[in-house]
Amino acid sequence: EDPRLQKIGGPAIPYSRDYKRKYEYFRSKLRKPSALPNKIDIKITRRNVFEDSFRTIMGIKNPENLKSRLWIEFDGEIGLDYGG
Repeated sequence: EDPRLQKIGGPAIPYSRDYKRKYEYFRSKLRKPSALPNKIDIKITRRNVFEDSFRTIMGIKNPENLKSRLWIEFDGEIGLDYGG
């Protein structure tokens, strides 16, 4: 064991069941992810990429939904994604 650890972190805290109970209580109170949609569809034109995408994103009522995947589709184009 490194003797410097006691000076940096203080004395080691012994394990107790009380700590485990507090930890589990703390974890239970953390905000759980809500039912987010699987993806957000954004249909845009190549001519107005910024305007179309900005309008769609700003029209989303719940900001939590922005954590979902963005599914971008260009109008009039068939998209084939071969990326990894």
